[in-house]
Formats: sequence, structure tokens, C-alpha cells
Amino acid sequence: MAKDYNTLFTEENELINLTPLLDVLFVILILFIIIAPLMNIDKINLAESSSKTLSSSTMEDRNGISIYLHADDTVSIGTKKVERHALRFVLEEIHKQNKTALPRLFIDKKSSFGTFTETKDLIEDCGFTSLDLVVKSKHS
Repeated sequence: MAKDYNTLFTEENELINLTPLLDVLFVILILFIIIAPLMNIDKINLAESSSKTLSSSTMEDRNGISIYLHADDTVSIGTKKVERHALRFVLEEIHKQNKTALPRLFIDKKSSFGTFTETKDLIEDCGFTSLDLVVKSKHS
């Protein structure tokens, strides 16, 4: 004689045990809490917007180096075009001559993000501790 189907399932068997799942979630949460402060994340502090816009002449007057990243991913310092392989040498020489110089990276909207990050990392590797990012607006 077959056993009654209802007697095989009790309330205890019908509930899903969530304890192992919650244990794993708590361990992952604790790992994030511990690791997050240790991560070195680049931060970009944007300047407050104002009604006045800076002209390129006022940007040139301050003590600094103007580095231009063009739409075709070429780089120039001031008005002089610099090859990618020579950029490190040029930046190191500029940093040796003037350690307080502030590089300003003028970025064309159509340039690639990869070239931007390579250029930014190269500027940091050459010893510069801060960097101004300048993006041309539609109206300039």
C-alpha cells in the first residue's frame, strides 16, 4: 500500500533554509567594507561653475604648461607638436626646469579615452602632482 503523499512533506521540509546564503552575503559585505578604504581611486575635483568663462589667453598667462590632446590623438605642448615616444622625455625636462609648473591638459572632445588616460598617467609619472583638465565647450 502506498504511503499518503501529504505525509511525506512536512512544514519543516517545505521551507528553504536561507542561512548558508545569508552567511555568504555577510562575508562578501565584510570583505567590501574592509577592502573599499584600501582602494586607490583617482578623484577629479571640478571647479565651481561661474558666469564668466576663461579665455585661452588667461589660461596661457598663468604659470603652467599647456598640453593639447587633439582629435586625431596627437599631442602638442604649446604650439609644438610632440611625438608620443618623445613626450616622456619632454615632460621630464620641463619638470626638471620648473618643479612648480602646473600642467594643463586641453582635451578635444573627439580624442580617444585611452589616449587621454595614457597621457594623464605619463604626466603623473614625470613627477607632476596636480593637473588641470580643460575641455572645450560647444560655444568656445
